[in-house]
Amino acid sequence: VRALRQAKLRAGRDLVPSRIPVGGYCQVHLTLHGTGRVGGRLLLEDVVPPALGGSYRAVMARLPRPGAVKLSYPLRPVQRTVHSVGPLIVRIADPLGLAEHRPTPARHTPLAVRPPVLSRSGFPAAGALGAGGADREREARPVG
Repeated sequence: VRALRQAKLRAGRDLVPSRIPVGGYCQVHLTLHGTGRVGGRLLLEDVVPPALGGSYRAVMARLPRPGAVKLSYPLRPVQRTVHSVGPLIVRIADPLGLAEHRPTPARHTPLAVRPPVLSRSGFPAAGALGAGGADREREARPVG
């Protein structure tokens, strides 16, 4: 149990892009570094709201000694708002499954989802409406 508590993890999360329209796609990139002695099985869960597709889970046998592990998964939002992706919860279990440690190496990351941009085909060009003769006629009328 003591060895599990000495395990030190660092994690980073990048959202590419960090602003997307409703129905667009976003790629989440997780990078996990083991800075201490990390032995045993790792269960990863990145908490994701249901409007973005639900939480992402992965199982890893172990972290490589020097180096990092990179994971990616897609998101497709169905609701416009600023969503919060995270936290990343890691469960480190000993090989026998008798002890468990739960560090949280990555906190929340915002994802801004905006309304979709629609093309306005079939409408006159900007400036063609409201700049025509109606305004000129109003200016030329005599008062009285």
